[in-house]
Amino acid sequence: MDVFAGVDVGNRTTEVAVATSDGRFLASAMVPTTGIKGTRSSAKGIVDGLARALSGLGPVTLREIVLCETAPVVFNAAVVPQEDLALLTSHVLAHNPDTPGGAGVASGRAARLGTLAEAGGAGGPVIALVDRDVSFGEAAARINDAVGRGAKVVGVAMEADEAVLLWNRLGRKVPVIDEVRGLSRIADGTAMAVEVAPEGGRLAALTDPFALAELIDHDDADELRGIALTLTELRSGVVVKAEHGMQVQPNHLVIQTAAGDDVRIRLDEGAGAVNRLAASVLPARSVRVGLGGSIQSPFPALEETFQDAASVVVRDMFAVDAWYQAGASGRGTVRQGGIGLSAAMSDEGRLFGRLAADLRASLDCKVLTLGREAQQMVRGALTTPRLRAPCVIADIGAGSIDLVLYAGGAPQATIELSGAGDLVDAMLGQALGIADLDLVERLKRHPVGRVERRGIIRLQNGAPVRDDRAACADLVGKAVLVTPDAIVPLAADAEPAEIVAERRRCKEDVIVTNLLRGFARLPIESARIHVALVGGGACDDELVMLAREALGRLGVTVGRANVRGTEGPRNCVATGLVLSRLAMQP
Repeated sequence: MDVFAGVDVGNRTTEVAVATSDGRFLASAMVPTTGIKGTRSSAKGIVDGLARALSGLGPVTLREIVLCETAPVVFNAAVVPQEDLALLTSHVLAHNPDTPGGAGVASGRAARLGTLAEAGGAGGPVIALVDRDVSFGEAAARINDAVGRGAKVVGVAMEADEAVLLWNRLGRKVPVIDEVRGLSRIADGTAMAVEVAPEGGRLAALTDPFALAELIDHDDADELRGIALTLTELRSGVVVKAEHGMQVQPNHLVIQTAAGDDVRIRLDEGAGAVNRLAASVLPARSVRVGLGGSIQSPFPALEETFQDAASVVVRDMFAVDAWYQAGASGRGTVRQGGIGLSAAMSDEGRLFGRLAADLRASLDCKVLTLGREAQQMVRGALTTPRLRAPCVIADIGAGSIDLVLYAGGAPQATIELSGAGDLVDAMLGQALGIADLDLVERLKRHPVGRVERRGIIRLQNGAPVRDDRAACADLVGKAVLVTPDAIVPLAADAEPAEIVAERRRCKEDVIVTNLLRGFARLPIESARIHVALVGGGACDDELVMLAREALGRLGVTVGRANVRGTEGPRNCVATGLVLSRLAMQP
């Protein structure tokens, strides 16, 4: 039996629909996309998808593959800091150790144990510095002795993980922060501040630029804004006054226009200002960011994919305010104001021809390119029962959100918006400090909870459930991700409610904002219009709810497509390709 296949290569998944020449759909399949969509590296994913779809059909002959007429587009996502962190990490020496001692805020001049008595004689408050080679017992004895001689010890910073042990032995209780790396960089007499929040609390003084300026005797609170932001939501921190001032440098976005001119904007002006600039100059040649004093691309995939930089066109760009996390000298990470960026870049079709040639050679069958993706998406979506025109098909993918307005006949308008699932992943991973994007992808879709006792998980909605997979004693008290395949422990101090709130915020800021951005550009004449969600994002229940709430306020009816009445919101373009090919037959 002869068959042909429609193949849709997405940024994350490749979908296949197999049918006979008389219009019978036989099979569907979905596999991960290999390499970059539309490039030669994506051929393997296409072959894998075809093999999976054909595997259960018995003896069949694949005569033809149908692809969309498309130019490969690299959709990139990244989160970058608003300000240069290189200097920040030399001033924020420690933060958020698991077991600080005491609570409170203190500031004074740094003094090592050997100079405490001398510092005390000067009459000013001091922060005692305890090097790693000094035991907590010896340190406590020497601090107590210095206090007895008149030293005004108001806080302690120590390298070893012994804050509680030292604090318990102090005659005068002061905040103690341990695990402070780089203590040797602090010279005696340096102005510094320490703060430990009460159990369950967050820093207050060190996160307030005015209070921080007063604590370390710094003239310009504006220069401390970035440092204050790094400590947001942490429980403890140490800040020293830099020898030559707090010269935090703002990072810049640099867009090279089609005419070859560079236009710049400071990232700390916020995502709204970045988006307004992008809208005024796109399409452009390149997008770069000033990081750490150098100008570089935030999207490494661009260089890996398009060897001929002169052929690249930046078609769309989207920015959103985000958190940026980066390693610091102390334990864990610091949080800094950041910008999430997504860009759509294309070489206008040069690479796609090579992909088609590779497929013809490796599969020994015809490869037909047929119609733009928007046309195929409409054909596939209209197989959804009860969906009628006028309608908008909204494809929420990994790299982009594509909107197609259809009122009968041909699509009336098509909008391709950079910024979708991958940008949500990047922002959520940065906000929660999770580098494993596969874990972030699962976290984006599945419920979280806390293991209350062995085998009992209280989910994010407050409901307790029994799950024998959570019977391990090591999981008790921890936040976990609950998936059909596994119970995955998350950060020890993570709160399920905070995780869910961050997840929703990222989805709203990226997906919902982009949907509304696109709808504002569509020439919609009637509020009585259907919106059919397709693509991977349409499989996310929480995301569908957020989209329905936002678009519902515009008076439209929002639902998920059910392609062919069997496939749900997936396989839309692949099905459309099959239907287009069938329509060509006599």
